[in-house]
Amino acid sequence: MKACLVLYALYCIFVIISFAYLLIKYEFAFYAKISKERKRQNKIHPEECKQIIDPFEYDDLKTLAEIIKEQNDYDEKSGHGTWHKIFLEELLEIFTEKDQKKREIEIIQLAALCKRFYEWSRIQP
Repeated sequence: MKACLVLYALYCIFVIISFAYLLIKYEFAFYAKISKERKRQNKIHPEECKQIIDPFEYDDLKTLAEIIKEQNDYDEKSGHGTWHKIFLEELLEIFTEKDQKKREIEIIQLAALCKRFYEWSRIQP
């Protein structure tokens, strides 16, 4: 009986390690693709932008961000959410956030959304 338990425990450990390996391999492949694309972008966009948005466009973008947020909230409650509106909301939040630390949080949220969308798109027919 004890031998069966030991074998079962070893099997469970093997399954966990195998799953962790596949997860790490998948994560590495995803970030390797991003790193490769970032290097490509450096070649075609070598100079950094001087400002996040044109100050004259700030109020319009802030208003648009609020409208998109309200639409997304409604769509989520009614089960009709769309990826493009979620992306647009996150992107507008980045461009309209004036606080540096909060903007960095918004950028991470957008990056996480990109990863989520990438994973979702890989399982679509």
